[in-house]
Amino acid sequence: MVTDPRVLDDEAVLAGVRGASASLWTELWAAVDQLLQERPWVDWVPATEGADGVVTVGYPIYSEPLRVVERSLYEVGAIVPFDWPSWPGQELYPDGVGLERAPAADAVRMLTSVIRAERFGDGTIDACMRNGLLPRALLRLRRWYDEEHRP
Repeated sequence: MVTDPRVLDDEAVLAGVRGASASLWTELWAAVDQLLQERPWVDWVPATEGADGVVTVGYPIYSEPLRVVERSLYEVGAIVPFDWPSWPGQELYPDGVGLERAPAADAVRMLTSVIRAERFGDGTIDACMRNGLLPRALLRLRRWYDEEHRP
């Protein structure tokens, strides 16, 4: 049970995903299946320096299945508003290890943290795919949906 007042309790975290329609979940799981089977899930546009010395920083272009997963996570309510930078998810579940036994709400917190962190640091999602954190969080959410979810 999370006791930090900046972090929503488990029931509040899961409230959004409990109300998502079956069709939204179906779209998410189809994209997750594609994502987990594909390589690569990202192409990196390299950094460049113009003749004037202006540097354009490199950035990731994510695959269609990954973009669908990201969009679908928002649509099913799995990206929740909470103080994700203060949540010690990486300490609790380094590289996502242990998420399979974690409360489903922690998988939602982790997914929120990864997706939101990408907005502040290009490549966060790529790093979390490479180290297994994102697949582990997605699979924990799927187990919740398949085994624990009661619509």
